[in-house]
Amino acid sequence: RVAVSPETAKKFRALNLDVAVERGAGEGAGFADAAYEEAGARLAGGGAALLADADLVLKVRAPDPGELSAMRRGAALVGMLSPYGGREAVEAYAAAGVDAFAMELVPRISRFVSPFVDGERGAIAFDWDDELVTGTGLTRDGNVVHPSFLSTD
Repeated sequence: RVAVSPETAKKFRALNLDVAVERGAGEGAGFADAAYEEAGARLAGGGAALLADADLVLKVRAPDPGELSAMRRGAALVGMLSPYGGREAVEAYAAAGVDAFAMELVPRISRFVSPFVDGERGAIAFDWDDELVTGTGLTRDGNVVHPSFLSTD
């Protein structure tokens, strides 16, 4: 599996967003690096430098602690984050200052991307008044915000 297909990268590029994909990321899913380049994505080495520069990080699985610590505060993390696997992970996203969105909580409908992207500015912009954003958001501005994970003390 891969978090972004060349087709998805092309859609992000159509919204004026810069897209960086780790070299070889799509090979296991049958996508060659050349397909990402044709879609307008920039191929990059992996690791901390790629994560530190990203406004939006798309992952198949939850990041490991090293990946999470490499992400810049204020970045958005979207992926299969297994939020019900343990509150500690959700608290770690908040402590890292990333806005985390669990795909497991996303309704399978096509209008999902619009509350997350400002196409006019070519930027990631979350509409926190939108029910999809509030329903999938685990953390915001360094705080746990999803009702299932709010502390009860």
